[in-house]
Amino acid sequence: MLAGELTEEQIEMFLTIADGTAGFATALRAARNRNIDNDEDREEGEGGVRHLRAL
Repeated sequence: MLAGELTEEQIEMFLTIADGTAGFATALRAARNRNIDNDEDREEGEGGVRHLRAL
């Protein structure tokens, strides 16, 4: 129904954004998992300032 109302350009734009969002989500999950692994490796009492890094 909706696909019939959208232009080909609008559909392509939506699909491009959806693919980019999915790719970003995958990269963010991987970064979060690395941070969790690093936190577990850190000795208790050892602190440090955490910074969010661009992917």
